[in-house]
Amino acid sequence: KSIEKASLIYGAILALIFCLSLYIRAVLPYNSVFGGPFVRFGGNDPWYNMRLVENTLHNFPHRIFFDAFTYYPHGTTVPFAPLFDYLLAVIIWILGLGHPYASLGQHGIEVIGAWYPAVLGAFTVIPVYFIGKELWNRNAGLLSAALIAVLPGQFLSRSLLGFTDHHVAETLFSTIAMLFVIIAIKKVKAEGITFHSFMERDWAPLKASAIYLFLAGFSLGLYYLAWKGAPLFVFVLLIYAVVQYTIDHMRGESTDYLCIIAIPLFIIPLIMLAPVPVFNSPTGIQVLSLILGLLIFLVLGIISFMMNYRGIEPYGYPIAILILAVVSFALLNALAHPLYSRIIGQLHIFTPSESALTVAEIHPMHVFSLYTGRITQGEAYQYFTTCFFVAFAGFAWLGYNIARRFRAEEVLFMVWSAVMLFACFGQNRFAYYYAVNVALLCG
Repeated sequence: KSIEKASLIYGAILALIFCLSLYIRAVLPYNSVFGGPFVRFGGNDPWYNMRLVENTLHNFPHRIFFDAFTYYPHGTTVPFAPLFDYLLAVIIWILGLGHPYASLGQHGIEVIGAWYPAVLGAFTVIPVYFIGKELWNRNAGLLSAALIAVLPGQFLSRSLLGFTDHHVAETLFSTIAMLFVIIAIKKVKAEGITFHSFMERDWAPLKASAIYLFLAGFSLGLYYLAWKGAPLFVFVLLIYAVVQYTIDHMRGESTDYLCIIAIPLFIIPLIMLAPVPVFNSPTGIQVLSLILGLLIFLVLGIISFMMNYRGIEPYGYPIAILILAVVSFALLNALAHPLYSRIIGQLHIFTPSESALTVAEIHPMHVFSLYTGRITQGEAYQYFTTCFFVAFAGFAWLGYNIARRFRAEEVLFMVWSAVMLFACFGQNRFAYYYAVNVALLCG
């Protein structure tokens, strides 16, 4: 109803940061993309994504999930999740007033496709700002947004004009999902919502948090629709669940809020994936990861409740979790080995096989150059410059904050950042994820 003067100033600065980010990604490489007789897309996958977009426009609103023109003469399932190219097709269809080839032409469609990743990359500064603001303050948010706008390396290269591939959408949607999970945690804890609130039909506190609970689940669903490897995000949440449940239980605090957040966080994406052909198999890793995430959050909550109810000493909680984990994996391996193998196989993103290492983006990130031994020639410095090392001071400061206040949202951010850093040393491609964490840690 009234806008603070400070809010206007911060909003104006954030808008300038957005413009700077877009300038770096679109204006600087402009001639290399549009300076010839045709639009030069930046690699093999961008060309194939545009093939999917054009096919969708010719058959709008339908998008193919099996491509007869690949793996000739057999054809094969389209390897990409649908949201990135489908959203681009919808944007082009709207701008073309329902007749994109007549209104825009082939060249116009390709121009919009080339701008698409640069705009998505520039938009990433907004959720980064709000994560910084929610975790600490607006100044930290602005500094973080400014850093993600100018950081070199993987995130910049994958959000440049003409690099029309899903990687930039992964970063944007995963960052948005994390933003709303953080806000949901803060709101539910601040409102003091527990299962007792439902039993007493005290709906007022829940109404204040319901929109953020929905947005957390919805944004996670968007991330799943943008990348088939999205179970990585659930892996982060599961590690966080173990850590946060243990902290809360041993400090004698209620863990109800974690269960309350988990229900919409995992069920909404399951509903969103249900109508999509490549995701609606109940044995697919995407569906399994969401079901597993929901079950683990609920089971950890039940264990905490039962131990409190029976008056068992708090230090027994991590022991009970460890025993349950060992027994569960042993039973799963014995009774459903294919399912066990499918779940464990997802951890290979941290330790890729020799055949996978033939792909450049799957090589591990190194701090020192393998050829010269110099830090300045290692991938870590090339991707993040000095921010990579400053971020470790951010880790230390964050650890101090957690030890002093035990804020659940800071614990989540710590786990998220640590997993992304670890993932970079497995595959350098995850540096475009970790860029967000580096920006926030330095901010």
